[in-house]
Amino acid sequence: MTPRAFRKPFHSMGRSLSRPPDLLPTLPMYRSDLSLSSPTAPASLARGPGLRRRHRLHRLAVGAVLLSLAALQACAPLPAATATTAGAPACPPAAAPGSQSLYGQWLVQVDGQPEGRMTLQRHPEYAGSVSGTLAREGQTGTSRVVGDIDQGLVALEESADGKTTSGRWSGEFVAPACDSEIRGTWLDAQAESAALSSPDNKIKLRPHAFVMRRAPGWQ
Repeated sequence: MTPRAFRKPFHSMGRSLSRPPDLLPTLPMYRSDLSLSSPTAPASLARGPGLRRRHRLHRLAVGAVLLSLAALQACAPLPAATATTAGAPACPPAAAPGSQSLYGQWLVQVDGQPEGRMTLQRHPEYAGSVSGTLAREGQTGTSRVVGDIDQGLVALEESADGKTTSGRWSGEFVAPACDSEIRGTWLDAQAESAALSSPDNKIKLRPHAFVMRRAPGWQ
């Protein structure tokens, strides 16, 4: 199966990533005609509705599964990753932070994956978006990351090769701090593509719970 393009310079997630039109002819949130990673892409698209639709679909698709996710075994230096619905409550809408709250270094744990460290900063081209890197323990090289926060929803996409999307993150800041811990789900992009293009929904999505905590020293 052809992976979804992760074009560069990229920004702000799903709006910049296109799918082959033959895979998802009925899902409007996958816009194969848009290339927000293109230098000529309109800046107004950086806050367009595509991201909200895509990640709300993500939340609906995995919501039932999240209710049954068991807590992971504790693993230093981070405790087990659990989704928001199975752990701390989400922050109230009034306390929802902006994308600048993502700046800095984060200790990351995804269910079934090595621990990692994610570094995020202001996107050099698009206001309201972030870009950065993700390094996982025991793995050579780093993944590139782009994303933003929309109506309290943290939405990130990563690319292991800088060209195609390899993972999708959807989560929320959780109380009490509401600025130093994010919980949600991570999806393997290749598995997601296979599930969405599977006839009769024979292939099921398997979300992985994740937790991100701000690294010590970053405020």
